[in-house]
Amino acid sequence: MVLQELFNKAKNLRASDIHLITSCPPLLRIDGNLQPLDGTEPLNDDDINRLFTELASLEQRELFNRDSELDFAYNISEAWRVRCNAYRQQGSTCMAIRLLPSKIPTIDDMGLPQVCKELIMRPRGLIIITGPTGSGKSTTLAAMIQHLNMTERRHVVTIEDPVEYQIEGITQKGNTKIVKGLVPLSEVCGYATSIRSLTQGRATYTMEPSCYQEVPKHIMEKIMEGRK
Repeated sequence: MVLQELFNKAKNLRASDIHLITSCPPLLRIDGNLQPLDGTEPLNDDDINRLFTELASLEQRELFNRDSELDFAYNISEAWRVRCNAYRQQGSTCMAIRLLPSKIPTIDDMGLPQVCKELIMRPRGLIIITGPTGSGKSTTLAAMIQHLNMTERRHVVTIEDPVEYQIEGITQKGNTKIVKGLVPLSEVCGYATSIRSLTQGRATYTMEPSCYQEVPKHIMEKIMEGRK
């Protein structure tokens, strides 16, 4: 299976996700349901390892070998991007790949309540968006950040793992690699150190779309209170 061919077929079928699991053909999630990709054979360990090697950088592969799990993003083209989760299952490498829309939808496009526009414009506070996998959490946050970015002139900084939607005119920090010249966050820093540095700096607005590490209570309180 050629990687570009796999992505093209998934996009043409309007799949939201691709799942690569040993001993199964590539699985596509279409309208919430998993189904095998027609005309494909079950994948073996070598197939998935080869695809993973094509997607991940050397540094990312080293992190995966250390942790047995890795979240990262991959640019298929300038207008097309995917988010990947690689993990080990019974000694085999598996991957779940989310196909991200080439264009960030607006709050109105998504049919979100207008309060999303009001919340994102507030000078300080904490917004928590929750939901199951595939429910649109990242896309909702991207739409809200885009609204802020297009409406007001502020220094917007995001801390993401990995950087998913690329938004022009803001600083996006991720912990795996530089994306389009954006600022990388050192892997050893973690979220707490990153947030601390932002609250002590000149950033006038911070967002944290994805956080899988524990952040100390006093750091989160400082964000909610705003800098004095």
